[in-house]
Amino acid sequence: MRAKRSSGRCGFGIALLCLALSRSFWTGELSATSIEEEALAPALTAFEDGLFARCVQEVEGFRNHFPESPLALSARLLEGKALYFLGRYREAEAMLAPLARSRLPKAAAGEALFWLAECLSGQERWTEAASDYRAALGKPLPGPLAERARLALGWCLWHVGRVQEAESILEALAHGPPGETQRRAMLLQARMALSLGRRAEAETLFRQLAQKGSCGEDALCEARFWLAELSRADDPARAATLYEAVIGMGRAPRELLAQAYLGLGEVYEKLGETGRAMAAFEKAVALEEKRGLWLRAVERFLESAAALQRLPEGEKKLAEMERNKKGREEEAKVALAIAKAREAAGDREGAEALLEETSRRKLGPESDSAIRYALGRLYQQDERWDAAARSLRLVEKSGGMLSPYSAFRLGEIALVRGDTAAAEENFRLAEAADVFPEESLFNRLVALAREKRIEEFEKIKHSFDERFPRSSLRARLLLLEATLLQELQKPREAQRVLEAGLREPGLQSSHPEFLLQLAGLYAEAGEDARAFADYERLVKDFPNDPSVPEALYQGAFAGYRSGKLTAEEARQRLADLAASRTAGSVAPKALFGAAQFFYNGQDFVDAQADFERVAQDYPQSPLADCAYYWAAKAAIGRRDLVDALHLLDRVPESSSWKAEARLLQGKIDQELGEYRNAVVLFDAVLEESPSGPIRTEALLRKGDCLFAESSADPKAYAEAAKVFAAVLKEKTADPAERDEAGFKLGVSLQKQGREEDALAAYLDVLDGRLAVPKESSGRRIAPEIRWRIEAGIQAASLKEKAQDWRGAVTIYRKMEELGGPTREEFHETVNRLRRDHFLFEEGS
Repeated sequence: MRAKRSSGRCGFGIALLCLALSRSFWTGELSATSIEEEALAPALTAFEDGLFARCVQEVEGFRNHFPESPLALSARLLEGKALYFLGRYREAEAMLAPLARSRLPKAAAGEALFWLAECLSGQERWTEAASDYRAALGKPLPGPLAERARLALGWCLWHVGRVQEAESILEALAHGPPGETQRRAMLLQARMALSLGRRAEAETLFRQLAQKGSCGEDALCEARFWLAELSRADDPARAATLYEAVIGMGRAPRELLAQAYLGLGEVYEKLGETGRAMAAFEKAVALEEKRGLWLRAVERFLESAAALQRLPEGEKKLAEMERNKKGREEEAKVALAIAKAREAAGDREGAEALLEETSRRKLGPESDSAIRYALGRLYQQDERWDAAARSLRLVEKSGGMLSPYSAFRLGEIALVRGDTAAAEENFRLAEAADVFPEESLFNRLVALAREKRIEEFEKIKHSFDERFPRSSLRARLLLLEATLLQELQKPREAQRVLEAGLREPGLQSSHPEFLLQLAGLYAEAGEDARAFADYERLVKDFPNDPSVPEALYQGAFAGYRSGKLTAEEARQRLADLAASRTAGSVAPKALFGAAQFFYNGQDFVDAQADFERVAQDYPQSPLADCAYYWAAKAAIGRRDLVDALHLLDRVPESSSWKAEARLLQGKIDQELGEYRNAVVLFDAVLEESPSGPIRTEALLRKGDCLFAESSADPKAYAEAAKVFAAVLKEKTADPAERDEAGFKLGVSLQKQGREEDALAAYLDVLDGRLAVPKESSGRRIAPEIRWRIEAGIQAASLKEKAQDWRGAVTIYRKMEELGGPTREEFHETVNRLRRDHFLFEEGS
């Protein structure tokens, strides 16, 4: 059995049998005494029995006893052949090379050269092997060895690229007398044709062999095996039958048998017979000796076990088989395979635990890096960014083969965490090592876009286009560039990028994304008609694209703003979209949009109904809490304040809309005259909102409530004054709010009898001294008239009360200059005061 396996390693194919071994050695000058012949006989017997290790021991014993024996060269040749069959090619070469180069009889020299060539072939030193096969064929060789040498020579010549010469040799042998050599030549022809992409020719030859052979021949085994390999993609059932035939023959070499079990397991999986596949993979693991195929068998065995939910059983069996395979240094790779199977079975914790435990062993630099890389990837997929970065950083620092791959993954993590500088550097390292070069360069562009480094972005983008003109990332790159230009306030340039993308026929599948983003740019620029046209184009040209619901949603608003749709048409479009099965995540906001159209049209009943549907039908939507709030506003619109309060109570305490809800509840209580309840609610809003517009409004409304309560308790005016004064300290209060607070501060002070302070407050408002806080004096502020007029009227009243007629006239003139519908009234008042109190202009 060892001979069959080793003969495959020399290059003839895994099914080539070793030839019958002869007891005869050359005679002539190498005569030996009968005692020495008897001493060498056990070695010959061991060789013939396939006990090659014992043969080597016997020959060594013979040489020790008879160092000067005339049979020494015969013994050396025998030992070299035994070492070859043990797979110890280098030792066999060292034994045979001096022998082949020495002056031997031609027959002996030919055999020595043949076995030396076999050793070189086993080491895949094809050129040297071909030379020695030729030399051996130039000597007298026994018939079987001569045929084998010709076959081997053809195989070696093919390996070194001398295809025509190899085919010529094999063609001659294939057309020779029927027999094993002919079949071997056909087998090699078929394998060469297969490797050269001539599948039909290879399949024809394999079929001929399968028909010629008897069921006990190795050529038939291998022909059936290759026919199974060729059938597995298109006809897995036939492939399974052929693999089963190879296994059932009983004489297949171990290596071929292992590969047959592996192939059989894979076609069983295709046929949905996972249990039988697992059993076949188990056989392949037990038989396979080549590391690469053995690991593949291990992986498939564990995958099938995981699919059958029998992974613990599979791991146990694998451990038992591993104990019988002494000398394997594949612990890390097996651990990786088990971890992968555990992950596939849903046991991510188990996978991580295994890799963590394996990483603590001393497995060597490469194995350690492989384990840590796999562990880092698991952490990364679980979004455990710190742990992933630590593990991958160790791999990167190791400088091994996986170092640039770790740099790429560290770049991905840095992008997620917003560390764009680190991301760009890591992707640069990966790109320099030619690891995922296209993705690395693209991700560098993503990092540069996030940092808004437009000049570097454009430079590297040009390089990307040159290196990867047919990149699958081309569409994403254009969208990235357009987004960057949009963020840099360059909408026209962004539009041009997207329009260029729409002209590229190779990007047809990405046209919906281009149209959606382009329409959004048009809408931002106020070009709603163009936006609506592109939304409509997307829906018409790509009706089955996932972006259609979003286009319908945005298109309804763009159509309404551009006048292409009436309010009712836009609302109906949104309602239809919300009811559509294809709406997906757009459904709640479509229904919300339809409710908004009802609300804006003052159809508060239907608006409330649709807002409530959003909250009830889509409780997990981000719009759910907002919908309860707007449903309450609709209830207020139809004057059902109690219903509004109930709806606001349904906004959860943890919601970002809770402060808005409390503010609205407080305003309802204020309107109902429940001032104490309202103040409590406004205080809750103030506690939750340290700054912002909502805080300003809460302060104003709280001040109103305290002022309203002051009719029963005059001391409350002072509290109201404090609250209105607090509004003036709010940096985010707008001019109207500041003037309102200033005016109401003045009224509160006046109610307390502090008329001079009140007058000062009124004049601050009238003269616009409260409109702009110092920190934002550079802002352009819209003029505010209402509260300045109110303040002016109160200030003028105080002046008239004090009979300061000139002061009153001055105030009325200021109000007249403000303009507005009461301007003429103030002008007449100025004239009346001047006339009644004999007030003249200076110098008149």
